[in-house]
Amino acid sequence: MSTVIVTLGFILLAAIGAVGRGWFTAAMPDRRSAALATLVLNVGGAFALGAVIANAGSAVITAVGTAGLGALTTFSTMQLDLVELAETEAVNGTDGTDEADGRLIGPVPPRLLAAGYLLGTVVLGVVAADAGLRLEV
Repeated sequence: MSTVIVTLGFILLAAIGAVGRGWFTAAMPDRRSAALATLVLNVGGAFALGAVIANAGSAVITAVGTAGLGALTTFSTMQLDLVELAETEAVNGTDGTDEADGRLIGPVPPRLLAAGYLLGTVVLGVVAADAGLRLEV
């Protein structure tokens, strides 16, 4: 294959992954739901990458894994989610509700919620990647 075709395919897969992630998270009703969407995309992407590695050649792994799944999953958005989850106490009312819309935030302290999000993302991501690696199509 020519370098131009491979490059265009790489760019197309990256665009599809990034736009897909953007649409999925934009469809969420609030920031916390968007954090959950990021978690789902990252864990799903870890599974898919494991499956691609287990079943494809190096050119497909590079294109699909790096471009498509690399753009779909995102470390930087996870980091933003962590900071925002940890700093929710700045907008929490003293009665345990969000001052903006009065919804119940819950009894979980924001920094503990952020730590759980981080731990859950890493553990679920490793489990999903392992499951993908074991999948032979």
